Amino acid sequence: MTSWERYGRTRPADGIALRSRRGAVGDTWWGRRLAETMEAVVDIGRVTRGKSYARSGQVLSLSVEAGRAAGRVQGSEETPYEAEVRLRPFGPEDQVIAAQVVAASPQLVAGLLAGELPQELEAALASAGVGLLPESTVDVDFDCSCLDWGWPCKHAAAIVYLLAERLDDEPLALLALRGLELERLLSPDAPAAEPELVDCLADFLSPRATVDAIPPSGNAFDERDESLLRAALVAALPAGPVDPGLIEETMLVLRNSAIGE
Repeated sequence: MTSWERYGRTRPADGIALRSRRGAVGDTWWGRRLAETMEAVVDIGRVTRGKSYARSGQVLSLSVEAGRAAGRVQGSEETPYEAEVRLRPFGPEDQVIAAQVVAASPQLVAGLLAGELPQELEAALASAGVGLLPESTVDVDFDCSCLDWGWPCKHAAAIVYLLAERLDDEPLALLALRGLELERLLSPDAPAAEPELVDCLADFLSPRATVDAIPPSGNAFDERDESLLRAALVAALPAGPVDPGLIEETMLVLRNSAIGE
């Protein structure tokens, strides 16, 4: 009989280990903010117990879907535990509010179309009462198949930190976790007023500097505000899901036209 079977110690595992070996978890703003927010919402003493589990590779799998991040975590038993972190998904009304917040900001639209999750999105949504990150124990819950009734147990807490590093690599996974679809965010039922496409195109394609003023290594396109143009293109499309590929193809044509290619 091995020591972990006799004394209930953790069985060695070769799972998904945190890249962070000490200190805070999260290389990006979203990863750090999720870890910090969870530590603030729940008992930090309990949630940080899972950090050593996550660093030692005890989490064998991790999946993210609407409302939950789940994984198999190796503990002292032969069979891994099934643990999960739940974040309250946005309801229909909250989703409409979130879409309207995004539509009101060309910069947010441009960032999302580029596959990014702008840092400013959290403040904008929070000011509208629909923040992406949990604000209290009402927004988060934990579950695990182990016998530890702690909230959270170390197995579920380990999922928290692996989820934070997942957001470092895939920030848009936070939208999925809160039950938000990117297409839905970019196609609100009641979109805010956007710049007129004709006006934006005229401004975008108009010369802003003489040829002599443009550095030999640059071009006029580098100085143009692409975010406003992206937002105008989205506003000009028929209602329905936005195809990011179509937007990028249109941007490429305009970019080539702007630099005379």
